[in-house]
Amino acid sequence: MNSVGGVILKRIIASISIILLLSSHGSIARAETGPAASGGPALVEVIETVSPSVVSILVIKRVPPSEPNEPSRVVVSSGSGFAIRSDGFVLSNAHVLDHAIAAEIHTHDGKVYPVDPENIWADPVSDIAIAKVNAEFVPLRWAAQASLRLGQEVFAMGAPYGLDFEGSASRGIISGFQRDLGADYAFIQHDAPINPGNSGGPLLNLKGEVVGVNARGILGGDGMGFAIPGDVASKIAATLISHGKVERAWLGLGLVDAVEADLGWPSSSTGPVITEIEPGGPAVNSGLQVGDTLLKVDGQSVFDLESVAQYLLKAAPGATVTLTYGRGGVERAAMITLGTRPHDADLYVPVSGLWTELTEAQVHRARQFGQRWSFLELAELHDAWVSYQGGGKARLLTEYLAVLELAWTRAQEGQSLKPEEAIAEAARRRGLLEVQVDLPTDFGVGAAPWAEWQDASGTVRAISLARDPAAPVGFQRLTVRFLSEHLETSGTALLILHLDQETERHFLFNLDQIH
Repeated sequence: MNSVGGVILKRIIASISIILLLSSHGSIARAETGPAASGGPALVEVIETVSPSVVSILVIKRVPPSEPNEPSRVVVSSGSGFAIRSDGFVLSNAHVLDHAIAAEIHTHDGKVYPVDPENIWADPVSDIAIAKVNAEFVPLRWAAQASLRLGQEVFAMGAPYGLDFEGSASRGIISGFQRDLGADYAFIQHDAPINPGNSGGPLLNLKGEVVGVNARGILGGDGMGFAIPGDVASKIAATLISHGKVERAWLGLGLVDAVEADLGWPSSSTGPVITEIEPGGPAVNSGLQVGDTLLKVDGQSVFDLESVAQYLLKAAPGATVTLTYGRGGVERAAMITLGTRPHDADLYVPVSGLWTELTEAQVHRARQFGQRWSFLELAELHDAWVSYQGGGKARLLTEYLAVLELAWTRAQEGQSLKPEEAIAEAARRRGLLEVQVDLPTDFGVGAAPWAEWQDASGTVRAISLARDPAAPVGFQRLTVRFLSEHLETSGTALLILHLDQETERHFLFNLDQIH
């Protein structure tokens, strides 16, 4: 499930091989050399003017563990930044400054200013951070975003590959706008050469005004750099300086785009489908139900997760909004007072014992989500296991997901999953693939429904299909079981549910996303 208003953790972009955060972690590599771009005297003068405002940052940080039972690591890394106020405020990336236990700001004239970690404020969602030091700077000016044009000349400044190359400048053009790299905010694309260590440095126009904040590159993507737009960076920076954190609006809904839309097929659904109403969230008493289709937010049409996310980024917690949604072909409305989006640290629930008796592939999949499970992360994991059609939802349940769900249940009860519980649950599910199908109560189901599974190896009939009384309100649940030894483990698969002699429901799964 993609949980909008959670970390609005978004879909991974399949077309991008590896996205790099451009901070340098302790290693120095030789940059490729080539003919220098010959800027005229005007550019030389602009660079001389802005250089005192561009800084290099040396950081010692404690990196949280990425796998169970691993200790945190202390690493030395470097990045770039620039002055945004005369009284010592410097802007950089959150991935440069977050988790710092010590940091230094280095200026072009050789001065070094220590940074008290308590004077660092980071917003990982936008990847913007602020550091305050006891110094006087000449702040850079922000460019008007409306004046930017495709092909406009820009230049980047920073410290690629560490302090040995601080004050480096590179030139290029704006290559694109609104580039979606799976983050909450879109990026400006440009081709000014940037490398690890350029993170947090400014992207400037030929007047020396800040167009954006360099943040990412793509491995193997020659001439492809990405900057956080200046209007986003300046707004986040002002909020961090004033309040120390950024509060964002939260619907408390789990949403997912319809499978048909994800595949580029025509869809009967005109908006994202509600997959969860988060406990204690703003939507709990709204009348919304799992399976409803979200159509509008305050009269503004929402066609997918992206449009909902963009609305919430501009909305304020505490505002009352009207949600228009569809259920059974009828439009309805619900009033919700937007909550405050929980911070990452508030969402984590410690869980242990997940790895017992799981296969190597399953362990690898679990490790992608770290040592501790948040409700949002675990819910996002469900996305690959769920398929939708016309108000119906089918969810795969394997040995692995069953263990995760049991861990989630224990976490909600304030407990940890015991290893013996994990073993018992895995053993109970081993050899079976179970599909839970939730259909709205107005779907007709005959006296003897049956199901079949189609994949690359052919068609397999279910070994059992039973009505499950534990259905969500407004739904009827059918539990379908197959022997997993007869099924493919990769490619696409189709569950065909025969409700009566004339009615079928089809649910499509991409098994390559599932371990």
